[in-house]
Amino acid sequence: MKKNLLFLIILFVCSCNGRYSIATQDDLRYFSMVDEALNNKEIYLEQFNNRVSEVRQRLANSKDRESIYIYQRLLAEQYMGYEADTALSFIDKNIEKAEELGKTDWLAESYIQKSQTFNTAGLIEKSREILDKVKLLPMGQEIKLKYLMEELSYWRYHVIQYNLPSPDTRVIAYADSIVQLMPNPASPYYNFAKTYQITNSADMQAWQTQIMHYADSLDENNPWYKYITECASFSAWRNQDISNQLKYGALSIVTKIKQVDRHVPYMALLGTMATEMGELSYAARFYNATINIQADHPEYVFNGRATLSRAIMEFHDAVEKRLNLQNQQNRTLNYLILFFTILVIILLVATLIELRKVRSLHKKLKLINEELSISEINLRHSNEQLLAKEKMLTTTNTELTEANFVKEEYIGQLFATCSTYLDKMNMLKKNIHRKLKAGQYADAIKQTQVINQKDNEDLRELWDEFDNVFLRLFPDFLKQFNELLRPEEQITLKTNGQLNTDLRIYALIRLGIDSSVKISKMLGMSVQTVYNARTKMRGKANFSEEDFDLRVRKLKPTFTSL
Repeated sequence: MKKNLLFLIILFVCSCNGRYSIATQDDLRYFSMVDEALNNKEIYLEQFNNRVSEVRQRLANSKDRESIYIYQRLLAEQYMGYEADTALSFIDKNIEKAEELGKTDWLAESYIQKSQTFNTAGLIEKSREILDKVKLLPMGQEIKLKYLMEELSYWRYHVIQYNLPSPDTRVIAYADSIVQLMPNPASPYYNFAKTYQITNSADMQAWQTQIMHYADSLDENNPWYKYITECASFSAWRNQDISNQLKYGALSIVTKIKQVDRHVPYMALLGTMATEMGELSYAARFYNATINIQADHPEYVFNGRATLSRAIMEFHDAVEKRLNLQNQQNRTLNYLILFFTILVIILLVATLIELRKVRSLHKKLKLINEELSISEINLRHSNEQLLAKEKMLTTTNTELTEANFVKEEYIGQLFATCSTYLDKMNMLKKNIHRKLKAGQYADAIKQTQVINQKDNEDLRELWDEFDNVFLRLFPDFLKQFNELLRPEEQITLKTNGQLNTDLRIYALIRLGIDSSVKISKMLGMSVQTVYNARTKMRGKANFSEEDFDLRVRKLKPTFTSL
Protein backbone atom coordinates (compact mmCIF):
# COMPACT_ATOMS: atom_id res chain seq x y z
CA MET A 1 0.00 0.00 0.00
CA LYS A 2 2.87 2.37 0.79
CA LYS A 3 4.39 1.79 -2.63
CA ASN A 4 1.08 2.55 -4.34
CA LEU A 5 0.70 5.71 -2.25
CA LEU A 6 4.18 6.91 -3.18
CA PHE A 7 3.50 6.17 -6.85
CA LEU A 8 0.33 8.31 -6.77
CA ILE A 9 2.23 11.23 -5.23
CA ILE A 10 5.02 11.07 -7.83
CA LEU A 11 2.51 10.77 -10.67
CA PHE A 12 0.60 13.83 -9.52
CA VAL A 13 3.74 15.93 -9.01
CA CYS A 14 4.99 15.02 -12.47
CA SER A 15 1.65 15.96 -14.04
CA CYS A 16 1.62 19.30 -12.19
CA ASN A 17 5.17 20.15 -13.14
CA GLY A 18 5.07 18.87 -16.74
CA ARG A 19 6.52 20.88 -19.60
CA TYR A 20 4.51 23.90 -20.74
CA SER A 21 6.52 24.10 -23.96
CA ILE A 22 5.36 22.55 -27.24
CA ALA A 23 8.63 23.38 -29.01
CA THR A 24 10.50 20.50 -30.66
CA GLN A 25 14.21 19.88 -30.22
CA ASP A 26 14.85 21.53 -33.61
CA ASP A 27 12.80 24.58 -32.56
CA LEU A 28 14.83 24.89 -29.36
CA ARG A 29 18.05 24.55 -31.33
CA TYR A 30 17.17 27.53 -33.54
CA PHE A 31 15.98 29.62 -30.57
CA SER A 32 19.31 28.83 -28.90
CA MET A 33 21.19 29.75 -32.08
CA VAL A 34 19.69 33.26 -32.08
CA ASP A 35 20.24 33.62 -28.33
CA GLU A 36 23.92 32.67 -28.73
CA ALA A 37 24.33 35.19 -31.57
CA LEU A 38 22.89 37.93 -29.32
CA ASN A 39 25.35 36.95 -26.59
CA ASN A 40 28.24 37.33 -29.06
CA LYS A 41 27.14 40.64 -30.58
CA GLU A 42 30.13 42.47 -29.07
CA ILE A 43 32.47 40.09 -30.89
CA TYR A 44 30.62 40.68 -34.16
CA LEU A 45 30.76 44.45 -33.60
CA GLU A 46 34.54 44.25 -33.17
CA GLN A 47 34.81 42.25 -36.40
CA PHE A 48 32.58 44.83 -38.13
CA ASN A 49 34.81 47.69 -36.95
CA ASN A 50 37.88 45.85 -38.23
CA ARG A 51 36.27 45.41 -41.66
CA VAL A 52 35.19 49.03 -41.81
CA SER A 53 38.64 50.24 -40.71
CA GLU A 54 40.26 48.23 -43.48
CA VAL A 55 37.94 49.69 -46.13
CA ARG A 56 38.43 53.22 -44.72
CA GLN A 57 42.19 52.76 -44.95
CA ARG A 58 41.93 51.68 -48.56
CA LEU A 59 39.69 54.67 -49.28
CA ALA A 60 42.24 57.01 -47.72
CA ASN A 61 44.99 55.52 -49.91
CA SER A 62 42.93 55.65 -53.15
CA LYS A 63 43.75 58.29 -55.74
CA ASP A 64 41.58 57.48 -58.77
CA ARG A 65 37.91 58.40 -58.80
CA GLU A 66 36.58 54.92 -59.57
CA SER A 67 38.38 53.35 -56.55
CA ILE A 68 37.10 56.12 -54.30
CA TYR A 69 33.55 55.52 -55.59
CA ILE A 70 33.79 51.75 -55.03
CA TYR A 71 35.15 52.04 -51.47
CA GLN A 72 32.53 54.65 -50.52
CA ARG A 73 29.83 52.33 -51.88
CA LEU A 74 31.26 49.44 -49.83
CA LEU A 75 31.26 51.57 -46.68
CA ALA A 76 27.65 52.60 -47.36
CA GLU A 77 26.71 48.92 -47.67
CA GLN A 78 28.44 48.15 -44.38
CA TYR A 79 26.77 51.01 -42.49
CA MET A 80 23.33 50.68 -44.12
CA GLY A 81 21.96 48.34 -41.46
CA TYR A 82 24.06 49.75 -38.61
CA GLU A 83 24.16 53.56 -38.81
CA ALA A 84 21.86 55.04 -41.44
CA ASP A 85 23.31 58.56 -41.14
CA THR A 86 26.88 57.36 -41.79
CA ALA A 87 25.70 55.26 -44.74
CA LEU A 88 23.84 58.26 -46.21
CA SER A 89 26.94 60.46 -45.87
CA PHE A 90 28.97 58.09 -48.09
CA ILE A 91 26.06 57.70 -50.53
CA ASP A 92 25.69 61.48 -50.87
CA LYS A 93 29.41 61.77 -51.63
CA ASN A 94 29.01 59.21 -54.42
CA ILE A 95 25.92 61.01 -55.76
CA GLU A 96 27.89 64.26 -55.84
CA LYS A 97 30.82 62.55 -57.59
CA ALA A 98 28.49 60.84 -60.12
CA GLU A 99 26.79 64.14 -60.97
CA GLU A 100 30.14 65.86 -61.27
CA LEU A 101 31.47 63.22 -63.70
CA GLY A 102 28.19 62.69 -65.52
CA LYS A 103 28.19 58.96 -64.60
CA THR A 104 24.51 58.05 -64.89
CA ASP A 105 25.11 54.41 -63.92
CA TRP A 106 26.89 55.54 -60.73
CA LEU A 107 24.11 58.01 -60.04
CA ALA A 108 21.37 55.39 -60.49
CA GLU A 109 23.24 52.88 -58.34
CA SER A 110 23.79 55.46 -55.55
CA TYR A 111 20.13 56.54 -55.63
CA ILE A 112 19.06 52.87 -55.32
CA GLN A 113 21.44 52.42 -52.38
CA LYS A 114 20.01 55.56 -50.75
CA SER A 115 16.46 54.33 -51.26
CA GLN A 116 17.45 50.99 -49.71
CA THR A 117 18.85 52.82 -46.67
CA PHE A 118 15.61 54.77 -46.23
CA ASN A 119 13.54 51.59 -46.68
CA THR A 120 15.64 49.75 -44.11
CA ALA A 121 15.15 52.60 -41.63
CA GLY A 122 11.41 52.67 -42.30
CA LEU A 123 11.49 56.12 -43.93
CA ILE A 124 9.52 54.92 -46.91
CA GLU A 125 8.26 58.32 -48.05
CA LYS A 126 11.82 59.51 -48.55
CA SER A 127 12.53 56.24 -50.31
CA ARG A 128 9.65 56.91 -52.70
CA GLU A 129 11.13 60.31 -53.64
CA ILE A 130 14.47 58.72 -54.48
CA LEU A 131 12.94 55.87 -56.50
CA ASP A 132 10.98 58.39 -58.60
CA LYS A 133 14.31 59.95 -59.54
CA VAL A 134 15.90 56.63 -60.38
CA LYS A 135 13.27 55.50 -62.89
CA LEU A 136 14.03 58.57 -65.03
CA LEU A 137 17.68 57.52 -65.45
CA PRO A 138 19.04 55.13 -68.12
CA MET A 139 19.95 51.74 -66.59
CA GLY A 140 21.70 48.58 -67.70
CA GLN A 141 20.34 45.12 -66.82
CA GLU A 142 22.16 44.79 -63.47
CA ILE A 143 21.15 48.25 -62.24
CA LYS A 144 17.63 47.70 -63.63
CA LEU A 145 17.38 44.51 -61.52
CA LYS A 146 18.52 46.41 -58.41
CA TYR A 147 15.95 49.15 -59.13
CA LEU A 148 13.12 46.65 -59.54
CA MET A 149 14.22 44.85 -56.35
CA GLU A 150 14.11 48.14 -54.46
CA GLU A 151 10.65 48.93 -55.83
CA LEU A 152 9.47 45.48 -54.70
CA SER A 153 10.97 46.04 -51.23
CA TYR A 154 9.43 49.51 -51.02
CA TRP A 155 5.91 48.22 -51.67
CA ARG A 156 6.44 45.32 -49.25
CA TYR A 157 7.40 47.77 -46.49
CA HIS A 158 4.57 50.07 -47.54
CA VAL A 159 2.00 47.27 -47.01
CA ILE A 160 3.45 46.33 -43.62
CA GLN A 161 3.88 49.87 -42.28
CA TYR A 162 0.36 50.96 -43.25
CA ASN A 163 -1.21 47.59 -42.44
CA LEU A 164 -2.62 47.16 -45.97
CA PRO A 165 -4.10 43.94 -47.45
CA SER A 166 -1.62 41.35 -48.69
CA PRO A 167 -0.65 40.27 -51.30
CA ASP A 168 -0.24 43.70 -52.86
CA THR A 169 -0.69 43.89 -56.64
CA ARG A 170 2.29 46.24 -56.99
CA VAL A 171 4.56 43.79 -55.18
CA ILE A 172 3.43 41.04 -57.56
CA ALA A 173 3.87 43.34 -60.59
CA TYR A 174 7.49 44.19 -59.74
CA ALA A 175 8.19 40.53 -58.94
CA ASP A 176 6.88 39.65 -62.44
CA SER A 177 9.19 42.26 -63.97
CA ILE A 178 12.23 40.85 -62.18
CA VAL A 179 11.44 37.27 -63.23
CA GLN A 180 10.98 38.37 -66.86
CA LEU A 181 14.25 40.33 -66.81
CA MET A 182 16.18 37.53 -65.04
CA PRO A 183 14.46 34.15 -65.79
CA ASN A 184 17.47 32.07 -64.63
CA PRO A 185 16.37 29.81 -61.69
CA ALA A 186 19.95 29.87 -60.38
CA SER A 187 19.86 33.66 -59.94
CA PRO A 188 19.18 35.12 -56.47
CA TYR A 189 17.12 37.88 -58.14
CA TYR A 190 14.86 35.23 -59.66
CA ASN A 191 14.45 33.30 -56.39
CA PHE A 192 13.77 36.44 -54.34
CA ALA A 193 11.17 37.79 -56.78
CA LYS A 194 9.54 34.40 -57.40
CA THR A 195 8.73 34.17 -53.69
CA TYR A 196 6.50 37.24 -53.92
CA GLN A 197 5.19 36.52 -57.42
CA ILE A 198 3.42 33.25 -56.51
CA THR A 199 -0.08 33.55 -55.04
CA ASN A 200 -1.61 30.15 -55.87
CA SER A 201 -1.67 27.88 -52.81
CA ALA A 202 -0.66 24.74 -54.76
CA ASP A 203 2.29 26.58 -56.33
CA MET A 204 3.26 27.92 -52.88
CA GLN A 205 3.80 24.38 -51.58
CA ALA A 206 6.08 23.47 -54.48
CA TRP A 207 7.94 26.78 -54.32
CA GLN A 208 8.64 26.41 -50.59
CA THR A 209 10.58 23.22 -51.29
CA GLN A 210 12.53 24.92 -54.08
CA ILE A 211 13.40 28.09 -52.16
CA MET A 212 14.47 26.09 -49.09
CA HIS A 213 16.72 23.95 -51.29
CA TYR A 214 18.20 27.09 -52.83
CA ALA A 215 18.75 28.67 -49.40
CA ASP A 216 20.50 25.50 -48.17
CA SER A 217 22.84 25.65 -51.18
CA LEU A 218 24.12 29.15 -50.24
CA ASP A 219 26.99 29.84 -47.88
CA GLU A 220 26.12 32.08 -44.92
CA ASN A 221 28.80 34.55 -46.08
CA ASN A 222 26.95 35.04 -49.37
CA PRO A 223 25.47 38.59 -49.46
CA TRP A 224 22.13 37.12 -50.54
CA TYR A 225 21.95 34.54 -47.75
CA LYS A 226 20.03 36.69 -45.25
CA TYR A 227 17.50 37.67 -47.92
CA ILE A 228 16.96 34.16 -49.38
CA THR A 229 16.55 32.57 -45.92
CA GLU A 230 14.02 35.32 -45.16
CA CYS A 231 12.18 34.36 -48.37
CA ALA A 232 12.20 30.68 -47.28
CA SER A 233 10.76 31.69 -43.91
CA PHE A 234 8.07 33.79 -45.62
CA SER A 235 7.12 30.88 -47.91
CA ALA A 236 6.87 28.53 -44.92
CA TRP A 237 4.64 31.08 -43.13
CA ARG A 238 2.27 31.23 -46.09
CA ASN A 239 2.08 27.42 -46.06
CA GLN A 240 1.59 27.36 -42.25
CA ASP A 241 4.82 25.37 -41.87
CA ILE A 242 5.80 26.74 -38.45
CA SER A 243 8.97 24.68 -37.97
CA ASN A 244 10.56 25.81 -41.26
CA GLN A 245 9.32 29.36 -40.75
CA LEU A 246 11.22 29.38 -37.46
CA LYS A 247 14.28 27.66 -38.91
CA TYR A 248 14.90 30.01 -41.85
CA GLY A 249 13.76 33.08 -39.94
CA ALA A 250 16.33 32.26 -37.25
CA LEU A 251 19.07 31.70 -39.87
CA SER A 252 18.31 35.09 -41.43
CA ILE A 253 18.37 36.84 -38.03
CA VAL A 254 21.64 35.18 -36.99
CA THR A 255 23.27 36.27 -40.27
CA LYS A 256 22.13 39.87 -39.73
CA ILE A 257 23.38 39.87 -36.14
CA LYS A 258 26.78 38.61 -37.31
CA GLN A 259 26.85 41.40 -39.93
CA VAL A 260 25.82 43.98 -37.27
CA ASP A 261 22.63 44.69 -39.22
CA ARG A 262 20.05 46.29 -36.91
CA HIS A 263 17.24 45.88 -39.42
CA VAL A 264 15.74 42.78 -37.80
CA PRO A 265 11.92 43.10 -37.86
CA TYR A 266 11.76 39.28 -37.70
CA MET A 267 13.18 39.43 -34.16
CA ALA A 268 9.80 40.51 -32.76
CA LEU A 269 8.09 37.79 -34.83
CA LEU A 270 10.52 35.26 -33.37
CA GLY A 271 9.52 36.45 -29.91
CA THR A 272 5.86 35.89 -30.80
CA MET A 273 6.63 32.36 -32.03
CA ALA A 274 8.52 31.60 -28.80
CA THR A 275 5.53 32.87 -26.80
CA GLU A 276 3.10 30.67 -28.73
CA MET A 277 5.35 27.63 -28.18
CA GLY A 278 5.54 28.28 -24.43
CA GLU A 279 9.25 29.25 -24.47
CA LEU A 280 8.76 32.47 -22.49
CA SER A 281 12.42 32.93 -21.54
CA TYR A 282 13.42 32.98 -25.22
CA ALA A 283 10.46 35.28 -26.02
CA ALA A 284 11.59 37.76 -23.35
CA ARG A 285 15.13 37.63 -24.74
CA PHE A 286 14.01 38.41 -28.30
CA TYR A 287 11.58 41.17 -27.32
CA ASN A 288 14.27 42.75 -25.16
CA ALA A 289 16.74 42.68 -28.08
CA THR A 290 14.14 44.39 -30.32
CA ILE A 291 13.41 47.05 -27.69
CA ASN A 292 17.14 47.72 -27.22
CA ILE A 293 17.56 48.33 -30.96
CA GLN A 294 14.60 50.69 -30.91
CA ALA A 295 15.95 52.54 -27.86
CA ASP A 296 19.56 52.81 -29.12
CA HIS A 297 18.63 53.66 -32.71
CA PRO A 298 15.18 55.29 -32.90
CA GLU A 299 15.69 56.05 -36.60
CA TYR A 300 14.92 52.37 -37.28
CA VAL A 301 11.18 52.81 -37.13
CA PHE A 302 10.55 49.64 -39.16
CA ASN A 303 11.83 47.13 -36.62
CA GLY A 304 8.34 45.95 -35.79
CA ARG A 305 7.30 48.98 -33.77
CA ALA A 306 3.78 48.82 -35.20
CA THR A 307 3.20 45.31 -33.87
CA LEU A 308 5.77 45.16 -31.07
CA SER A 309 3.46 46.66 -28.44
CA ARG A 310 0.72 44.16 -29.25
CA ALA A 311 3.23 41.29 -29.20
CA ILE A 312 4.56 42.36 -25.81
CA MET A 313 1.01 42.54 -24.44
CA GLU A 314 0.40 39.00 -25.69
CA PHE A 315 3.65 37.97 -24.03
CA HIS A 316 2.52 39.61 -20.80
CA ASP A 317 -0.80 37.74 -20.96
CA ALA A 318 1.04 34.45 -21.57
CA VAL A 319 3.31 35.03 -18.57
CA GLU A 320 0.35 35.93 -16.38
CA LYS A 321 -1.56 32.84 -17.54
CA ARG A 322 1.47 30.65 -16.81
CA LEU A 323 1.82 32.09 -13.32
CA ASN A 324 -1.89 31.64 -12.57
CA LEU A 325 -1.74 28.04 -13.76
CA GLN A 326 1.33 27.35 -11.65
CA ASN A 327 -0.29 28.93 -8.59
CA GLN A 328 -3.42 26.84 -9.09
CA GLN A 329 -1.36 23.68 -9.44
CA ASN A 330 0.67 24.60 -6.36
CA ARG A 331 -2.50 25.05 -4.30
CA THR A 332 -3.86 21.71 -5.49
CA LEU A 333 -0.53 20.09 -4.73
CA ASN A 334 -0.51 21.56 -1.21
CA TYR A 335 -3.98 20.19 -0.51
CA LEU A 336 -2.97 16.80 -1.82
CA ILE A 337 0.20 16.78 0.28
CA LEU A 338 -1.86 17.65 3.38
CA PHE A 339 -4.30 14.81 2.64
CA PHE A 340 -1.51 12.31 2.12
CA THR A 341 0.27 13.52 5.28
CA ILE A 342 -2.84 12.80 7.40
CA LEU A 343 -3.24 9.44 5.69
CA VAL A 344 0.40 8.57 6.36
CA ILE A 345 0.02 9.46 10.06
CA ILE A 346 -3.01 7.15 10.36
CA LEU A 347 -1.13 4.36 8.61
CA LEU A 348 1.88 4.95 10.82
CA VAL A 349 -0.17 4.56 14.04
CA ALA A 350 -1.74 1.35 12.72
CA THR A 351 1.68 0.09 11.74
CA LEU A 352 3.10 0.73 15.22
CA ILE A 353 0.32 -1.34 16.81
CA GLU A 354 0.99 -4.20 14.43
CA LEU A 355 4.71 -3.90 15.05
CA ARG A 356 4.25 -4.58 18.77
CA LYS A 357 2.46 -7.83 17.99
CA VAL A 358 5.02 -8.82 15.44
CA ARG A 359 7.89 -7.99 17.82
CA SER A 360 6.53 -10.46 20.40
CA LEU A 361 6.29 -13.22 17.81
CA HIS A 362 9.79 -12.38 16.56
CA LYS A 363 11.26 -12.95 20.00
CA LYS A 364 9.81 -16.46 20.17
CA LEU A 365 10.88 -17.25 16.64
CA LYS A 366 14.32 -15.87 17.34
CA LEU A 367 14.91 -18.38 20.16
CA ILE A 368 13.77 -21.27 17.97
CA ASN A 369 15.89 -20.04 15.07
CA GLU A 370 18.97 -19.72 17.25
CA GLU A 371 18.66 -23.35 18.32
CA LEU A 372 18.13 -24.46 14.75
CA SER A 373 21.03 -22.31 13.59
CA ILE A 374 23.41 -23.91 16.09
CA SER A 375 22.37 -27.39 14.93
CA GLU A 376 22.66 -26.35 11.30
CA ILE A 377 26.13 -24.87 11.84
CA ASN A 378 27.37 -28.06 13.49
CA LEU A 379 25.93 -30.20 10.70
CA ARG A 380 27.34 -27.91 8.00
CA HIS A 381 30.75 -27.99 9.63
CA SER A 382 30.77 -31.78 9.67
CA ASN A 383 29.68 -31.93 6.03
CA GLU A 384 32.35 -29.44 5.00
CA GLN A 385 35.03 -31.52 6.68
CA LEU A 386 33.82 -34.69 4.93
CA LEU A 387 33.62 -32.94 1.56
CA ALA A 388 37.10 -31.47 1.98
CA LYS A 389 38.59 -34.87 2.77
CA GLU A 390 36.72 -36.49 -0.12
CA LYS A 391 37.92 -33.76 -2.50
CA MET A 392 41.51 -34.12 -1.34
CA LEU A 393 41.34 -37.90 -1.79
CA THR A 394 39.83 -37.58 -5.27
CA THR A 395 42.45 -35.03 -6.32
CA THR A 396 45.28 -37.20 -5.01
CA ASN A 397 43.97 -40.28 -6.82
CA THR A 398 43.55 -38.34 -10.07
CA GLU A 399 47.05 -36.90 -9.86
CA LEU A 400 48.53 -40.35 -9.12
CA THR A 401 46.62 -41.93 -12.01
CA GLU A 402 47.67 -39.20 -14.41
CA ALA A 403 51.28 -39.30 -13.23
CA ASN A 404 51.45 -43.10 -13.63
CA PHE A 405 49.88 -42.88 -17.06
CA VAL A 406 52.36 -40.23 -18.20
CA LYS A 407 55.27 -42.25 -16.86
CA GLU A 408 54.09 -45.36 -18.70
CA GLU A 409 53.67 -43.46 -21.95
CA TYR A 410 57.08 -41.77 -21.71
CA ILE A 411 58.84 -45.03 -20.70
CA GLY A 412 57.26 -46.96 -23.57
CA GLN A 413 58.07 -44.29 -26.12
CA LEU A 414 61.64 -43.84 -24.77
CA PHE A 415 62.26 -47.58 -24.90
CA ALA A 416 60.98 -47.80 -28.50
CA THR A 417 63.09 -44.84 -29.64
CA CYS A 418 66.28 -46.08 -27.92
CA SER A 419 65.75 -49.56 -29.32
CA THR A 420 65.46 -48.18 -32.85
CA TYR A 421 68.65 -46.14 -32.60
CA LEU A 422 70.58 -49.05 -30.92
CA ASP A 423 69.66 -51.27 -33.86
CA LYS A 424 70.90 -48.59 -36.26
CA MET A 425 74.19 -48.24 -34.33
CA ASN A 426 74.76 -52.06 -34.26
CA MET A 427 74.17 -52.27 -38.01
CA LEU A 428 76.59 -49.36 -38.54
CA LYS A 429 79.31 -50.96 -36.37
CA LYS A 430 78.98 -54.31 -38.17
CA ASN A 431 79.23 -52.72 -41.61
CA ILE A 432 82.29 -50.63 -40.72
CA HIS A 433 83.99 -53.59 -38.95
CA ARG A 434 83.43 -55.84 -41.98
CA LYS A 435 84.86 -53.32 -44.40
CA LEU A 436 87.87 -52.57 -42.17
CA LYS A 437 88.55 -56.27 -41.76
CA ALA A 438 88.40 -56.71 -45.54
CA GLY A 439 90.75 -53.76 -45.99
CA GLN A 440 88.06 -51.70 -47.69
CA TYR A 441 89.13 -48.48 -46.02
CA ALA A 442 87.77 -46.23 -48.73
CA ASP A 443 84.34 -47.85 -48.41
CA ALA A 444 84.50 -47.47 -44.61
CA ILE A 445 85.31 -43.78 -44.94
CA LYS A 446 82.53 -43.39 -47.50
CA GLN A 447 80.16 -45.17 -45.12
CA THR A 448 80.96 -42.67 -42.38
CA GLN A 449 80.42 -39.78 -44.81
CA VAL A 450 77.00 -41.11 -45.75
CA ILE A 451 76.19 -41.40 -42.07
CA ASN A 452 77.07 -37.75 -41.54
CA GLN A 453 74.76 -36.78 -44.38
CA LYS A 454 71.97 -38.81 -42.83
CA ASP A 455 72.48 -37.31 -39.37
CA ASN A 456 70.24 -34.35 -40.15
CA GLU A 457 67.59 -36.64 -41.65
CA ASP A 458 67.75 -38.85 -38.56
CA LEU A 459 67.55 -35.80 -36.34
CA ARG A 460 64.52 -34.52 -38.27
CA GLU A 461 62.97 -37.93 -38.03
CA LEU A 462 63.66 -37.94 -34.29
CA TRP A 463 61.98 -34.57 -33.78
CA ASP A 464 59.09 -35.49 -36.04
CA GLU A 465 58.54 -38.49 -33.85
CA PHE A 466 58.88 -36.26 -30.77
CA ASP A 467 56.24 -33.88 -32.20
CA ASN A 468 53.85 -36.75 -32.85
CA VAL A 469 54.25 -38.20 -29.36
CA PHE A 470 54.10 -34.80 -27.65
CA LEU A 471 50.97 -33.67 -29.50
CA ARG A 472 49.27 -36.95 -28.73
CA LEU A 473 50.11 -36.49 -25.04
CA PHE A 474 49.27 -32.75 -25.21
CA PRO A 475 46.65 -32.36 -27.99
CA ASP A 476 45.55 -28.97 -26.53
CA PHE A 477 49.10 -27.67 -26.11
CA LEU A 478 48.87 -25.15 -29.00
CA LYS A 479 45.47 -23.82 -27.83
CA GLN A 480 46.64 -23.44 -24.21
CA PHE A 481 49.95 -21.94 -25.35
CA ASN A 482 48.19 -19.35 -27.58
CA GLU A 483 46.03 -18.31 -24.62
CA LEU A 484 49.26 -17.07 -22.99
CA LEU A 485 49.98 -14.79 -25.98
CA ARG A 486 48.40 -11.58 -27.21
CA PRO A 487 45.77 -12.21 -29.94
CA GLU A 488 47.88 -10.72 -32.72
CA GLU A 489 50.91 -12.86 -31.74
CA GLN A 490 49.26 -16.30 -31.68
CA ILE A 491 50.87 -19.25 -33.54
CA THR A 492 49.46 -21.82 -35.96
CA LEU A 493 50.94 -25.28 -36.67
CA LYS A 494 52.62 -26.11 -39.95
CA THR A 495 50.47 -27.73 -42.61
CA ASN A 496 51.91 -31.16 -41.81
CA GLY A 497 50.94 -30.75 -38.14
CA GLN A 498 54.55 -30.55 -36.87
CA LEU A 499 55.78 -28.10 -34.22
CA ASN A 500 57.92 -25.15 -35.24
CA THR A 501 61.20 -24.37 -33.45
CA ASP A 502 59.63 -21.95 -30.91
CA LEU A 503 56.89 -24.41 -29.98
CA ARG A 504 59.45 -27.27 -29.75
CA ILE A 505 61.57 -25.23 -27.31
CA TYR A 506 58.55 -24.61 -25.08
CA ALA A 507 57.43 -28.24 -25.46
CA LEU A 508 60.78 -29.25 -23.89
CA ILE A 509 60.29 -26.61 -21.18
CA ARG A 510 56.84 -28.11 -20.48
CA LEU A 511 58.54 -31.50 -20.02
CA GLY A 512 60.82 -29.95 -17.40
CA ILE A 513 63.94 -29.25 -19.49
CA ASP A 514 64.48 -25.58 -18.60
CA SER A 515 68.18 -25.16 -19.39
CA SER A 516 68.88 -23.31 -22.64
CA VAL A 517 72.19 -25.21 -22.91
CA LYS A 518 70.47 -28.62 -22.77
CA ILE A 519 67.77 -27.48 -25.17
CA SER A 520 70.39 -26.21 -27.67
CA LYS A 521 72.21 -29.54 -27.62
CA MET A 522 68.99 -31.50 -28.08
CA LEU A 523 67.79 -29.32 -30.97
CA GLY A 524 71.20 -28.95 -32.59
CA MET A 525 71.39 -25.17 -32.45
CA SER A 526 73.40 -22.53 -30.59
CA VAL A 527 72.63 -21.51 -27.01
CA GLN A 528 72.22 -17.88 -28.13
CA THR A 529 69.58 -18.89 -30.70
CA VAL A 530 67.59 -20.70 -28.01
CA TYR A 531 67.94 -17.74 -25.61
CA ASN A 532 66.82 -15.26 -28.29
CA ALA A 533 63.81 -17.41 -29.19
CA ARG A 534 62.73 -17.64 -25.54
CA THR A 535 63.17 -13.89 -25.00
CA LYS A 536 61.19 -13.08 -28.17
CA MET A 537 58.33 -15.38 -27.13
CA ARG A 538 58.16 -13.91 -23.61
CA GLY A 539 57.76 -10.47 -25.24
CA LYS A 540 54.56 -11.70 -26.92
CA ALA A 541 52.93 -12.69 -23.63
CA ASN A 542 49.70 -11.01 -22.54
CA PHE A 543 50.93 -10.77 -18.92
CA SER A 544 54.19 -10.30 -17.04
CA GLU A 545 57.15 -11.77 -18.97
CA GLU A 546 58.72 -13.17 -15.78
CA ASP A 547 55.79 -15.61 -15.28
CA PHE A 548 55.76 -16.95 -18.85
CA ASP A 549 57.97 -20.06 -18.47
CA LEU A 550 56.27 -20.93 -15.17
CA ARG A 551 52.83 -20.77 -16.79
CA VAL A 552 54.03 -22.96 -19.69
CA ARG A 553 55.19 -25.63 -17.24
CA LYS A 554 51.74 -25.55 -15.62
CA LEU A 555 49.85 -26.32 -18.87
CA LYS A 556 47.60 -29.34 -18.31
CA PRO A 557 47.90 -32.36 -20.65
CA THR A 558 44.86 -34.11 -22.06
CA PHE A 559 45.84 -37.74 -22.02
CA THR A 560 45.08 -39.90 -25.04
CA SER A 561 46.25 -43.35 -25.99
CA LEU A 562 49.47 -43.50 -28.05
